[in-house]
Amino acid sequence: MAYKFQLGAAVMSGSLVQEDDVTVGGAFAIPNNGTIGAGSDSDMMTLTQASGIALANDLDFNVAKAGGLQLGGVAVTATAAEINLLDDITRGSILVGADGGSAELDAKTSGQILVGDGTDIASVAVSGDISLAANGAVTITAGAVEHGMLNDNIISGQGEHGHASILDADDMLIHDSAAGVVKKVGVDSLRDHFFGVVSGDATIADGGALTIAANAVEGSMLNSNVAGDGLTYAGNNIDVEAAQTVITSILNDSLKIGRAGGQDSIDFSTNDQIVFDIDDTETFTIGKNGISSAVAATFESNVTIEGNLSVTGTTVTVDSTNILVTGSISFEGSTANDFETTLGVIDPTADRAINLANVGGTLIPFAAASTTAISATPAEINLLDAGAGSSVALQDDDSFIMFDNSSSDAASKVLMSDIKTYIGNTSNLDVALKDDTNELAVGVNYFADLGGAESANLPASPSVGDAVYIKAPSNCSTSNTLTINRQGSHTIDGVNSIVLESPHAAVMCVYVVENTWKVF
Repeated sequence: MAYKFQLGAAVMSGSLVQEDDVTVGGAFAIPNNGTIGAGSDSDMMTLTQASGIALANDLDFNVAKAGGLQLGGVAVTATAAEINLLDDITRGSILVGADGGSAELDAKTSGQILVGDGTDIASVAVSGDISLAANGAVTITAGAVEHGMLNDNIISGQGEHGHASILDADDMLIHDSAAGVVKKVGVDSLRDHFFGVVSGDATIADGGALTIAANAVEGSMLNSNVAGDGLTYAGNNIDVEAAQTVITSILNDSLKIGRAGGQDSIDFSTNDQIVFDIDDTETFTIGKNGISSAVAATFESNVTIEGNLSVTGTTVTVDSTNILVTGSISFEGSTANDFETTLGVIDPTADRAINLANVGGTLIPFAAASTTAISATPAEINLLDAGAGSSVALQDDDSFIMFDNSSSDAASKVLMSDIKTYIGNTSNLDVALKDDTNELAVGVNYFADLGGAESANLPASPSVGDAVYIKAPSNCSTSNTLTINRQGSHTIDGVNSIVLESPHAAVMCVYVVENTWKVF
């Protein structure tokens, strides 16, 4: 280590770095606004005359002067422990007496504080409306805070507690007049207290449930707007509009509609049925299984439906011995369309009975109305069915059914004797004018003058007994011949054709057996 001795005052410029302790024998003065800096080492001291003394972290500050430390010309007599009581003191803190205190706190009594009188401080005990514990706890004497001591900002200076934020568990202060003290009361208790004094037509239970007394709401209390769609308000009454068309549903498990108790009504109170009462007596009931009458074992009361009756079910069952239908019954058919089948009846002049037979089939109606009963038996009518007939010995009093063309095709039975007479009478043979290559008809066939050699054919599908008459014209000759030909495998007296070659020649051919014509 180097040492330098200087006689007189040493004037130094620049920075002074002192690494070890500094012992000052006389006064240690700092020029005005001068600074003794500790450099960059944070563990060293910086003294600034203008701004006071700043002590860095964990700095040891030793004063070796015999007279001790003076601040502002006043000797500091407090010990380091006493000064340390000021450590971390903030505004509003109170120094309370304790062991190891300064001389001013020599009483060292719990609950005393230092009070300044302008020149000095003194240790005094806290008294009056408050008391102070050794740990600094302040207690206000009961009943000591009076109205005049409160500032109005106790309420106005607080944030507003909105209605939605108030909880039943929130508390308020209230004066207990019986005990003469201030107590807290829950918001829910205060609420229920006020509910309890509500009286008259309504009461409020704890929790807020409002009950309106029976028969308490009168018509005069109602606003006219309580009458909604389908209702009307007049004379303090709410009535259902007589011609309303808005109400679409009235549902109630005990619904009953009628004039008054003990009179006519419709009762819906029983499940799956509607009861119709006359003079409070069940007349008939509509249930899920149909209509039943309470008057008798079967439904004997008259039921009149003035409008149309539509049944959407698949089966209609009528348990009755007599069904009266006025007019007609229309059938839609299995497929709904614009057409129906109507079953009607001609106005009867007496009671009639028509029975449906115990057989299946299809009824075909007659084209015209008739009052004539069918006397034929089904077996007799079935003779009209197509099929092979049976051989019988015909007699004159046997009969056939024929249609009389002269009587608008009316059907009638004809005796075999009349048929025999008709067939035996040649005056009514069919007559036909024929020409070259024509097919001859059963009956009389005649020709106009021939234009040369011409021909005609016998019928292709004759019946046994058919007779064909052929009459040649006057110019028939060996040059103007008329040839009669067979058809198919038929023969005419064993040949295929016959020839007429003289004026007014005539011949009759009869189909006698299958494939055989004979000339007569």
